Amino acid sequence: MNLGAARDEYCERLGAGLLAEPANLFSNLAFFVAAFLLWRLLAVRYEGRSAPGTLRALPILIALIGVGSSAYHSFAVVWAEILDVLFIGIFIYYYVVCFLHGFADLRWRFALLGLPGFWLFSALIARIFPAGSFNGSTGYFPALFGIALMGLFLALQRRAAALDFFAAAAVFLLSLMFRTMDATWCERFPLGTHWIWHGLNAITLGLVAAALIRVESNTRHR
Repeated sequence: MNLGAARDEYCERLGAGLLAEPANLFSNLAFFVAAFLLWRLLAVRYEGRSAPGTLRALPILIALIGVGSSAYHSFAVVWAEILDVLFIGIFIYYYVVCFLHGFADLRWRFALLGLPGFWLFSALIARIFPAGSFNGSTGYFPALFGIALMGLFLALQRRAAALDFFAAAAVFLLSLMFRTMDATWCERFPLGTHWIWHGLNAITLGLVAAALIRVESNTRHR
């Protein structure tokens, strides 16, 4: 694999250069804003006390998603693409485990079973939707369905946090639509729509992370 090979996936990029995708690049600021707001939420919920490391990792991981995506839309090469996908994957699998611990009240050693469980779930979804369809957005379908299932799980328990997950699923669905339309609308809208995907994703991640912070801080206050 040539890690330095150029990648050209998005409508906005018309040539080489670090600033060839300005909208896609600077829209990543949304992830850093989300990370900052979550950090402030932790400070408020824990009132000067040290929040658990598992929660402090959430804004850090969201900021790293911004770093990976910024690198990809700046350099547009294979190694940056790997970094982009890697940080997203780490957050998703990390969150699955944290959800099972925080909302399903599983001990950490049992919550870790969510790692192979979500991998199998993702493999099943991949068999249903052909690779490359929906402009390559199918790789994110497991996350969409996972958020919706988390909301359903909480709704069956009549927990208020279900609304956060249903809202996150709706925002993420809209986000995927814009990601998918980036190539389709390219001739009519040269700027593309991928930058909207970044902003809506930051909202999605913020919603689910904030929900976890609230439930964990409430548990520790009881």
